[in-house]
Amino acid sequence: MLNIIDVAIFASNRGEIIKDYDIDNRVCEQLRSFSDDITSIDSLFNEFNDSDLTGVVNKGAFLCNFIKQWKLRNPQQLKSSSNDSQSSQGFGENARTHKPDPDEAKLKQIIERTG
Repeated sequence: MLNIIDVAIFASNRGEIIKDYDIDNRVCEQLRSFSDDITSIDSLFNEFNDSDLTGVVNKGAFLCNFIKQWKLRNPQQLKSSSNDSQSSQGFGENARTHKPDPDEAKLKQIIERTG
């Protein structure tokens, strides 16, 4: 797995937009979900470097939210990295968010009781 500190330093050195002291635990947690896929991280920080940070006081929080939004906009790039991490670690981002389907037998019982 990528060293998160190295990724953060890489990110901060690329555009000089964000400094190493702006990167906190929340940002590191978000970056950990990328596993070893450097192309996704590179794409993320290319978009981040193009962002207008005028007036942004808390760049760490901005970057954390930016990462979340990027994941929503680019699910295909994350699928390949999360599939790799699932096969190597036994879990991935989907393991935390997957919810089982409702139990059909229980639903039928509820419908029979309530009409």
